[in-house]
Amino acid sequence: MKIPWPSIAKLGIVRDVKDYLLPLNAWTEGRGIRFQDEGIVRSKGYQEVMQGCPVAPYWLLHAFDLARESHWLVAGLGKVYDYSAGGYTEITKLATTYGAEEDTIWNGGLLGNIPVLNNGRNKPQMWAPIASATRLVDLSNWPATHLATVVKPFKEFLFALDITEGGTRFPHRVRISHPAAPGSVPSSWDDTDPTKSVYAKDLSEYAGGFVLDCQGLGPYCIVYKEHSTHYFQFIGGANKWKNDVIFDKIGILDTHCVVPFAQNAQHFVMTGDDVIYHNAQAPTSILTKRGRRWLQANLSASTYKRSFCVHNEAEGECWFCFPTEGSSWPTLALIWNYRENTVTYRELDNVSFISGGSVQQSVGDTWDTDVDSWDADLTPWDTFTHPPFITRLVGAKPTASKHFHFDMTEQADGSNFRAYVERTGLDAIGVTRDGEIIRNREAMRFLRRIYIQAQGAPFDVWIATQQENDGAVTWQNEGTFTPGSDQFVDIGRSTKLWGMRFESQANASWTIEGLEPDIEPLGEY
Repeated sequence: MKIPWPSIAKLGIVRDVKDYLLPLNAWTEGRGIRFQDEGIVRSKGYQEVMQGCPVAPYWLLHAFDLARESHWLVAGLGKVYDYSAGGYTEITKLATTYGAEEDTIWNGGLLGNIPVLNNGRNKPQMWAPIASATRLVDLSNWPATHLATVVKPFKEFLFALDITEGGTRFPHRVRISHPAAPGSVPSSWDDTDPTKSVYAKDLSEYAGGFVLDCQGLGPYCIVYKEHSTHYFQFIGGANKWKNDVIFDKIGILDTHCVVPFAQNAQHFVMTGDDVIYHNAQAPTSILTKRGRRWLQANLSASTYKRSFCVHNEAEGECWFCFPTEGSSWPTLALIWNYRENTVTYRELDNVSFISGGSVQQSVGDTWDTDVDSWDADLTPWDTFTHPPFITRLVGAKPTASKHFHFDMTEQADGSNFRAYVERTGLDAIGVTRDGEIIRNREAMRFLRRIYIQAQGAPFDVWIATQQENDGAVTWQNEGTFTPGSDQFVDIGRSTKLWGMRFESQANASWTIEGLEPDIEPLGEY
């Protein structure tokens, strides 16, 4: 009896619920795949770009100069370089070696079109104008005796967080600059000057830990502490800024663990024990009953401070990148597709930071350079592989002084990678006259074959058998399915519960669009 399977891309990967209690179209494990356009798609890999980096890179920021030429600011711990026009030029402040550290690296952003970067150990730096011949300098008008753990732009302001002033640390303090004139940086940080809009506030009334990060959200700058979240809104006049608590029990894991998405109308946040999104209203958990407990068990307790979030705008995804136990740098990305509301995972290669920006334009898939077969190739002809008008992801790998361009090629830095999706604990056994799938965990069944609707390159099909709800799972490779020539894979085995896995490690892409297992009950059910 052929069983019409429900939409296979609807629910994504769910880790925190027993497999036999899940809906049939949920998946229990996977790497290197996406749930996209009603199907399961093998994700693209990544390739090295910006080769020849002269420093171990830890942090990146993309900007355009006044001629609209692309520049990548590449920050090591002690030195900073500009990558543009195919080469690197050092732009470290003259006669300086910076004191950035691996657990804090750098932070900052673009104030207008002026890059501002900060490491908490040196005065904040600025790069103006953006040019290879221009060195970084200390941020103009920054107080001589101050250091800040975080400095971030918001509209025409700079926010400084967790500040040391004259040798005394104020870990709850938020100091906001006077607004900068177009094309310049703030003229003052003095909150005692009544002619300026400078503002300082210690967020110490809530037991929320230190101030860790901030990010714009529409008209608000959202400030995150370890266990609380606050908003700041510029109102002008004598009061200057309005601020209040948003969440008094929800904060952030560490700096870099928040990213805006949806045209800056939402925030994606790793709170420390959950991944949420919010618009300064009630937060929504992404992981509850999907992977919250799993993440808590697998996030490294010793190197979690090196985690970060990034927005993959081109694919409609937000990534939480984190080191697993035993890893020094992030080795796994938990990926939430906010268009599909699905969760997937992909391997990372000890990446310290990922930033969005414009990567050098190229034209993809010409006749001479395309290595895929005609039947397997799903990519379009004669198109931009990374258009200059779409933000793409570039990551830094400090242990090898490399940069990676994500969602490029079918390999991972020149090597094939395993992509798979699997589900165990399946108990479908038949269909009613009304087309409803019958489920039964106790009855035996005969797995005759599985029909697959797919396109692209061949992939392997594995089938699992299981005799008890929490019993041992036995996997067997049933062979290779070739889209375009195969319609099904024969199985021919009896079991109570069963499972399926689709995987490949070849340098080629595939998409699964639908499934129909053919199952016969053995006896009454």
